[in-house]
Amino acid sequence: MRELARETGMLVYLVGGPVRDALLGAPVLDLDFAVEGDAVALARVLSGALGCRLTAHARFGTAKVSLEGLNVDLVTARRESYQRPGALPEVTPARIDDDLARRDFAINAMALPLSPPDAGVLDPLGGLDDLKAGVVRALHSLSFVDDPTRMMRAVRYEQRFGFRIERETRDAMSSAVSAGYMNAVSGDRWRREIERILDESNPVAALRRASELGLLSGLHPVFGKLRMDTIAPLPSGVGPDEYLATLFSGLSEAEGESVIQRLRLTGRQATLARDT
Repeated sequence: MRELARETGMLVYLVGGPVRDALLGAPVLDLDFAVEGDAVALARVLSGALGCRLTAHARFGTAKVSLEGLNVDLVTARRESYQRPGALPEVTPARIDDDLARRDFAINAMALPLSPPDAGVLDPLGGLDDLKAGVVRALHSLSFVDDPTRMMRAVRYEQRFGFRIERETRDAMSSAVSAGYMNAVSGDRWRREIERILDESNPVAALRRASELGLLSGLHPVFGKLRMDTIAPLPSGVGPDEYLATLFSGLSEAEGESVIQRLRLTGRQATLARDT
């Protein structure tokens, strides 16, 4: 990637999760790059050089190159604006500092330039300090109004790393839930966020925390009646859909159908939910 960046004259940065995980000493499973230039064009060059599959989304200036066991995501460095709460963003090309500022949490707003090779980590928003302190901190007070799904991500990171969600961030989450902003997000997007929680190594802890913070009842009121402390870890080898089904164990048939529709569950998920 560094060689391609030199050949094309584009400024390319490793960003977000891979930088965070490398600094934490955690496994880096996928690679995310921000490009000051045309990320889709660079991805085409990369996929051609490696002979691998490319998926591109020109509207957002993003592309994914899929290798064996590794996904490489490239995004044109950009600013984002939201026409309404929960809407997909409008994007315009920008510099790397703008791209970092539009991200969700400070621990995900660091970048490592690919050139020069000895350049240090770019950290304009205090992500390194938050990593040291074990804090998940939103970058601005309207973060969860712009994109309420970030609240589920905050829970995932907190539980995965043994961090704590910073107090002002928790307050902003509570305000977003109380104002009903979770209703602005489609069921498909919420289902994907729940699926990501269920893919974590300790999904029960994340579900309990999401319930404690009011996120599950904000997602659907009937979840407020669930006793999350009664949900125990399932046996080894049980998949995310089976964990999802456990959320339906205390619901009536009508309540369960309402949740199935709200989250737009897949056929298999809906069948498991109804059987539960």
